Amino acid sequence: SNIQIILSREFDYHIKVVDEEGKPISNAIIDANPGQCVTDINGEVHIKCTEGIKHIYKNGYEHKQYRFSTNNNPIITLKKRQ
Repeated sequence: SNIQIILSREFDYHIKVVDEEGKPISNAIIDANPGQCVTDINGEVHIKCTEGIKHIYKNGYEHKQYRFSTNNNPIITLKKRQ
């Protein structure tokens, strides 16, 4: 039988989640896969995770997918639900 080992590197990210007016969104959930983290009162969170698409959501806002890469510390804007 074959054994396949997949190595993935984790990176440190500083993320800020804001609304369409640029105001911070606290308690937004970032699904880092594995694990989740939640933004603080300033809409910020530090997270260590692998590159790839992550899911960001908060009640009252549209769900967002964002591609994390090695060269970004994103400011992610969530739109309010209509």
